[in-house]
Amino acid sequence: MTDVAAANVQAALSADGRGVFNIGSGTRITINALARLIQDAAGREVGVQYTPPRKGDVRDSLADIRAARAAFGFVPRMGMAEGLAEYMAWMRQDPVTIRQLEQSQ
Repeated sequence: MTDVAAANVQAALSADGRGVFNIGSGTRITINALARLIQDAAGREVGVQYTPPRKGDVRDSLADIRAARAAFGFVPRMGMAEGLAEYMAWMRQDPVTIRQLEQSQ
């Protein structure tokens, strides 16, 4: 079971699972590092375009999972690279994604 599915089950079974919770790896990642992980998971280099920063742009991302850990014991079991690789593998098998890719070519 993926971390997101497990978190939903844990929240549903917990008396403290009502509310809004961040679910993620709980580790900080820069946008550059995330782009590299996505390219690695996709198995191809797609390039990154850099533009001047805009007000409100995110330089790095961190899902603060402390509330989910405290409320219903959520602990991530899957790393970012592993999760992205699993997601890409699923996308390669997903009929809707395959059809959209075929139509865009």
